[in-house]
Amino acid sequence: MTAGELVNGGDTSYACDSHDRKTAVTYHYGSIETFAFDLASDLIQYFNCNGFTFLNSWDVMGRKTSTNILPPTGGTVIGTTGQDSEYGGR
Repeated sequence: MTAGELVNGGDTSYACDSHDRKTAVTYHYGSIETFAFDLASDLIQYFNCNGFTFLNSWDVMGRKTSTNILPPTGGTVIGTTGQDSEYGGR
């Protein structure tokens, strides 16, 4: 973890990979967020403090094509559980 900064009265720590991409944030109250990237540095997975996982898909031009939202184990999602994107063929 790298040195943190004061956020809401406590230290927040960050971890980065060898490409200097943020891979984790640990907040002063103990919650953790994680980030995973593909070889093109596109964010493919994000795990938030509430236990939700966001899975992103990208096309070969680096445009996000979909996001799927997975609830925490035993949880449910009220509302949107995914989003698809389409791009014009120009």
